[in-house]
Amino acid sequence: MVQPCAVTLAPVRSKLKDSTERRYMYEFVEPEADELEIPSDDIEALPEVIDVAAIAIEALALALPLYPRARGAEFGEVVFAAPGVEPLKSEDLRPFAGLAGLVDQLKKPDEPAS
Repeated sequence: MVQPCAVTLAPVRSKLKDSTERRYMYEFVEPEADELEIPSDDIEALPEVIDVAAIAIEALALALPLYPRARGAEFGEVVFAAPGVEPLKSEDLRPFAGLAGLVDQLKKPDEPAS
């Protein structure tokens, strides 16, 4: 399978290896309630016709990598700021970074006031 890289859009080959199993029950009754507890086994009501192509397409879609990456593909750093304005850094966006400074001040012994 060939997909575009999520970073560079270069083609990425993926080898898919998956097994699919479906279980059907002839006289299966779907529960009718607003809130259902989903059982661990996936038993479905037996349809009149089992659409093997639809099952294969669903299995393929679930097996594909969501965000394939080409080898060596990395996110670059992009800076957006007006001229003369210092751009934000990731450290500036951490909500508890200021608290760390306060904790350090509390741990230091009191200095005499001058």
